[in-house]
Amino acid sequence: MAKVWLEHIHIVTLDPMRLATFYEKVFGARITRTGTLPNGGVSVSLDLGGTRIAIMVPDTPDKRTPPDNPHKHFGLEHLGIRTDDAELLIKRAIAERATIMQNVGPPGVKLVYLMTPENIMIEITEVKG
Repeated sequence: MAKVWLEHIHIVTLDPMRLATFYEKVFGARITRTGTLPNGGVSVSLDLGGTRIAIMVPDTPDKRTPPDNPHKHFGLEHLGIRTDDAELLIKRAIAERATIMQNVGPPGVKLVYLMTPENIMIEITEVKG
């Protein structure tokens, strides 16, 4: 079987720097590159614990609407982050305008779903004990 690993997570937003700053402040991600796309938009790459997150502005609208892109409504459902201090991350996220959607952890597990200001859901998990 072929070796497989996660190469990156790609997020499209109208304000890449604002979203990159959110990941930087809340999760300690490190901005590794910023650039300008051919359409003049901003692109930002982050390192989050060894995983690259690519954040970019959308292509021109005609390239992101059906029928040219039949997968327009498919995308990132949520980003799962495991930590040893969920409360700290939750406090940071709320300070950066995220909201708690669900707090559903069973005994011994802190499991919280947040909605970022960019409407991206993030699952924060802390396994205790």
